[in-house]
Amino acid sequence: MNCSACRKWLTARVTDYENGERIFNFKAADGKGKCEVLDIETAADFGCNKFEPGTDHIEVMPRKSGSPWHHSTRITCPDCKGTGVINDGSCERCCRTGSCLLYDDGYLGEERTRRHPKEATEGPAAQPTCPRCTRNTEAAWVACPFCGQALKSDEQPVRIEEFVP
Repeated sequence: MNCSACRKWLTARVTDYENGERIFNFKAADGKGKCEVLDIETAADFGCNKFEPGTDHIEVMPRKSGSPWHHSTRITCPDCKGTGVINDGSCERCCRTGSCLLYDDGYLGEERTRRHPKEATEGPAAQPTCPRCTRNTEAAWVACPFCGQALKSDEQPVRIEEFVP
C-alpha cells in the first residue's frame, strides 16, 4: 500500500478568501506529499505501516474574510532571531520587540508602522461586524456582546481529492 492511496498523505493546504484569492499554505513537489504520521515529505510510492485508505489529499481551510493581507500572525523576528539586537544595534524590523507580523500573503511586516504596503493603496481592513445586529466587533471576540451571535466559525478543514477551479 502506497502513500497515494493513504488518507494521511497531504499534497496541498489552501485558504480561500472573500475577495476570491486563494493562498497555498503548503504545496508539495510533484509526485510527493507530506506524511502526517511521519511529518516528512515522501514519494507517492513510499508506503508505511500506518496506512489508512483514502484519496483526499488536499486540505481546504475554512474561508477567511477580506483579503490575505488583512490576516496576520505574530512570529519571532527572522532578522534578529527574537533578541531585538543585530550587530550591537537595534533591529530595524522588530524595533527590539523580538517579534513581527507575518501576513497570510507572505509579506513580513515591520513594527515601526505596522502597515502592510497594500494598506496605502486599498485602505485599512474593514472593521469586522456582527452578521446579526451589524454592529462593529473585534476580531478576537468569540460572540457578539450586543446580541449573542457566534462570531468565530467552528468550521473544520475539508479534505478534497482535487481542486475545483
